[in-house]
Amino acid sequence: MMKTSWLQKLDALLIYLLAGAVILTVDIHLGKQISLWAVLLLPIGLATWNLGRAYGVVLAVAGVAALLVQALVWGSPFQELRFLLLAMVWQLLVMLAFVWLVDQLCGREMERARVLLKRP
Repeated sequence: MMKTSWLQKLDALLIYLLAGAVILTVDIHLGKQISLWAVLLLPIGLATWNLGRAYGVVLAVAGVAALLVQALVWGSPFQELRFLLLAMVWQLLVMLAFVWLVDQLCGREMERARVLLKRP
């Protein structure tokens, strides 16, 4: 995780949100039979790595909320709302698990870097 000021973190968060918005816009234009929700893992992973787990969780929740709104407004391939909501819950769980994994990997990399820098 980078040591940055809150203004730099806010700028980075806005960039990651913009990247997510671009992905969702492309997703809308592809139609309801093709979904790019897994591509949202890219800005979520980058936010987690560079800004921390909390920012990754915020982006994951915002991404699933945007996907839900998108499905309700432009339609989804599911016949019933309960199936759509179940899919959204699974997508949120996948995104949160990804955030946790990236956070764990980042912590291990930071520890590895500290050990390597201490060597003579």
